[in-house]
Amino acid sequence: MPFHQNQIFALHSDGKITAWDLESLQKIKSVVISLDKLTIVTCVGSYHLWAGYSNGTIAIYDTRFDPWIVIKIWRAHTSSITRLQVDEYSINETMSVVSVDSDGNLSIWDGLLADDWFEEQMIASIPEYSDFKETTAMICSWNMDAIKPDVLTESDKEKLCEWLHGLSDPDIIMIGVQEIVDLSSKTMTAKSILALSKKIESIEEADELLTHRYMLWYDYFISIIETNFGKGSYKIIKTDQMVGLFSCIFVKSVHEKNIQQCDSTAVKTGFRVMAKGLHGNKGGIATRLILDDTSLCFVNCHLASGQSHVLQRNEDMEGILNSARFNAVDDPESNIFSHGANGTCILDHETCFLSGDLNYRIDMTRQQTFGLLSNTEMNRFESWEKLQHQDQLKNQQLTNPLFRLFNFKEAPILFDPTYKYDRGTDVYDTSEKKRVPAWCDRVLYRAPSTATNLYYRRHEVKASDHRPISAGFTIPVKTILIEKKEQVKQRVKSEWQSNMIKVSQTNKIRYVTHYELCDENEAQARLEKADWDVEKVVIDIYHDKASYI
Repeated sequence: MPFHQNQIFALHSDGKITAWDLESLQKIKSVVISLDKLTIVTCVGSYHLWAGYSNGTIAIYDTRFDPWIVIKIWRAHTSSITRLQVDEYSINETMSVVSVDSDGNLSIWDGLLADDWFEEQMIASIPEYSDFKETTAMICSWNMDAIKPDVLTESDKEKLCEWLHGLSDPDIIMIGVQEIVDLSSKTMTAKSILALSKKIESIEEADELLTHRYMLWYDYFISIIETNFGKGSYKIIKTDQMVGLFSCIFVKSVHEKNIQQCDSTAVKTGFRVMAKGLHGNKGGIATRLILDDTSLCFVNCHLASGQSHVLQRNEDMEGILNSARFNAVDDPESNIFSHGANGTCILDHETCFLSGDLNYRIDMTRQQTFGLLSNTEMNRFESWEKLQHQDQLKNQQLTNPLFRLFNFKEAPILFDPTYKYDRGTDVYDTSEKKRVPAWCDRVLYRAPSTATNLYYRRHEVKASDHRPISAGFTIPVKTILIEKKEQVKQRVKSEWQSNMIKVSQTNKIRYVTHYELCDENEAQARLEKADWDVEKVVIDIYHDKASYI
């Protein structure tokens, strides 16, 4: 790859690529780009690596960064990719990449990634044609282990008020709870699952559709928000629920008029057949909204449980992100969504918050974990750091580039594991299973670089076997200035045309030198003299140098 001078890269079928120094023949590094079987890779341009997989997927990596960044991934074929070939001798303003699969099917792709380049330039130029205001969001998550409000102690009530008051004046409050009802109940049949899949659009419909448990917590959350911030200060713009999961979005009443396309969707995972009943007790609720000209999505998740079920959790996460669908917003040039998307998918949104009981565990024994948590010779920060080296979620983000949360961030975890406690105590699980403490409850985010985390903490509510967590953020919310945007668009188009002229000239120089009758300098001189007429230059070279052939 031209960007990596004096290096050669070797492909390994187990998903690794190794880099070697051409002079010393020593291995420089080993990069794990996938857990799937790699079948072919090729370099396109100076630093883009195209990789083909046995499942028909093609992924494009930007190798300028460490770790490499996945900039595009799609299902290109239905069978294994067997070849990727770059058309290096095109004399047009293109660079085609041909992919072939094991069934003999052939597809041609734009190696210059023109649409992506244009979108990237427009996104990078957003500050030139937008006005921004700083908006604050508070993300609150809790696995409540099917308790009712009436079992809360006075201390628990006080701590729940603190949970929903991490910021003094948030613009948006997202409350996401898990296990609001008992998920282990064998009476949760397919019929009841379907009955609980309806969305709540108003308090009247909620009275009809929600169980008594949902209504209890719905009312309780409203009372806390009113106590914390004053009656009428906030408006509920969307609630949704799905077998144990409940999401509720509050916004400041003054912002309600600036919100569009508020919608939610639910995805069930973890279906099991038990006692002749179908159980779908895990999944996610995604809620999206557009505030001014900025798209936001809030995802409340509950993933597969079990110490060793990392792949199941990954599959649950992939199912939620792949299957959740919103109504499309058909304005491809709006710059409201990422990469020119139409807002149908979770990851189309500019800012995404993903929270809940993700259930990722610590890959240590109970004894080792307690040894670090109780080590008086080591400060708390060192203990947390050592434990997090074995955190399954963090390790998936570090080692698995195709992990769907690979590009999500998380603020530093500076609190004890939130799971699993004996109810009403500060004692980790003393039941027969004696589960290993873990940071099952998390808040992740994917947002513009100007977004900042204000806090990330747990709260000492002891009624459940999980501790609630919350996080606060400032996020940029933009208003697009149409006239300025049009000016930027014309400038970007002009820059692209200039780039295409350079690409065409480079292609023509390469094409002429391919005949091995002149070097690049002579080829460029002849092409410039002939106004870049490549056919004339080739004929002239053969005529001038016929005696050497």
